[in-house]
Amino acid sequence: MNNVQFEEQKYNVPGRNNARKKTGSVVKLILATGLVKDEKQANIVMIGIIVLMTAIFFLINSTGKDNPVDTIDTSVIDPTTNLPYGQKMPK
Repeated sequence: MNNVQFEEQKYNVPGRNNARKKTGSVVKLILATGLVKDEKQANIVMIGIIVLMTAIFFLINSTGKDNPVDTIDTSVIDPTTNLPYGQKMPK
């Protein structure tokens, strides 16, 4: 029973034999600029661009909070007419 041997069979998934690595269009664009030499460096540049854009987004949204949104004081509004107290409904 110690002499059991198995033949390994490689299972080939149909359509996967000719699969090749595809390069995205943004990576191709970055490579075309000549700033980077390979796809790995292009991916690093894309991550840097995303980090920079995120920082700019938060910077823009964090400024300008000095101007609060004007709110309506509901204590002076008559709920039946939705007009200030004492003001008559227009005819």
